[in-house]
Amino acid sequence: MFHPRTTGGIIVQAAADDRDPLGMTGNDPYYLPSWDPDWLVGHASGVRRLAAMVFGVPDVERSRAFFTAILDGKDLGTRPAADGTQRQFVDVAGEILCLGGPTGDDAFSQYAAARNSCFYALCWLVSDLAQTEAYLTARGLRVTGDGCALGAFAVEPDDMFGVRHEFTTVSYRAGDGNG
Repeated sequence: MFHPRTTGGIIVQAAADDRDPLGMTGNDPYYLPSWDPDWLVGHASGVRRLAAMVFGVPDVERSRAFFTAILDGKDLGTRPAADGTQRQFVDVAGEILCLGGPTGDDAFSQYAAARNSCFYALCWLVSDLAQTEAYLTARGLRVTGDGCALGAFAVEPDDMFGVRHEFTTVSYRAGDGNG
């Protein structure tokens, strides 16, 4: 495990790759070598894949340097979030990390400034924002634009056991061409 002082504010734990941690092979296609996240295309929710894990950190540059220099991640550069605020993106082993720091008086900046280890949200790539919002609200989930760090809207965290889920149509993966 790496201490948050080393990573610029994120607790990182290294573990052996176990493709089947729950003994689900045969029951869950995710654990098959042929799994492709784009298979989700066409689901009524419009969810395609995880766009990024969003972290609020007090020192974006220190976090970027750790993930690129120490863990050999790929710096994907800075790109704007839905609100226009610049965020740093890093690809670590195929997972996209969105790093943002305290830049103003908004909810995300306050979150980043107040903590050492700052997982903030899962941001999901969707085909159509209106379709996804309609799907979620039809199931009784409340959506909001307040406090979004990357996505266009989020499910109220209280409706998701305190976890923030945001939604975007922008892919931040290298080569996808729309990030």
